[in-house]
Amino acid sequence: MSEIKWATIIPLIGGSAVGCSMTTKNQPVGHLTYSPFASNESHIRRHWPDVPYHVLDEGNTPDLGKLDFVNSVCPCAGLSMLNSSAIEGSINKRGSDAAQNEWMYKSTRVILENYKPKVLWGENAPGLFTKLGEGVVEKLKTIGKEYDYSFSMIKTNTELHGIPQRRMRTFYFFWKGTKPPIFDWYKRDCKSLADYLLEVPKNASCQDMFMVPGSVTEHFKPYQFILEREGKTHKEFVEWWNHGTLYQYLEKYDLVHECIDWLKKYYPTEGF
Repeated sequence: MSEIKWATIIPLIGGSAVGCSMTTKNQPVGHLTYSPFASNESHIRRHWPDVPYHVLDEGNTPDLGKLDFVNSVCPCAGLSMLNSSAIEGSINKRGSDAAQNEWMYKSTRVILENYKPKVLWGENAPGLFTKLGEGVVEKLKTIGKEYDYSFSMIKTNTELHGIPQRRMRTFYFFWKGTKPPIFDWYKRDCKSLADYLLEVPKNASCQDMFMVPGSVTEHFKPYQFILEREGKTHKEFVEWWNHGTLYQYLEKYDLVHECIDWLKKYYPTEGF
């Protein structure tokens, strides 16, 4: 079997690219991207300092040769459920018309027109697979047809692939030709988080480092509000409320406005 030749466009932090590398047993022949993503992509550039990094702002399309596939992780904020903006005309507004979705269209055209790989595939928010993303899907399908590519999508969850994490994602694919493959269904057994963490080698780095030092209530005051209101310790609350986020708790018990009033009273100048 000949070596698989591939590249990325807008790889962002690079996790998806690393996964591709683990599968193909080689590195990409190049990263294609745009200057707004330079900060996000500093990690993957440090990880693979020898992989060429091409910024396409000026419309240049460097020669990468014949490619088997191209991988992309375009910004997903336009379709993310974490994006709560509903302001008409806002650059951050969620939905098919969100400005962030333009990166999917732009990167798709660049790849299909100039590089013509066997497959272009990307990761995006689960909303792409729902009614929220219908407009985006239609635009992507139209672009694909212009360059004789068929289009398909799959929505899945990390839990279905043996990882103790519930993360829904949509993957979209442009296939050269008119006969895209049909994916197999996966539902692998999933270990508990405790058992999964036991697989981390004892000599692994960064185990004594914290993303944010100190207690969670020091950095997220709404949680302090919840603990004080319920009269519970962190341990007691976790054991009691173990099926959702803190915001879901506030929403379920109609406490959002009460929490806001509490924050304004006791921590009027505090941020996250």
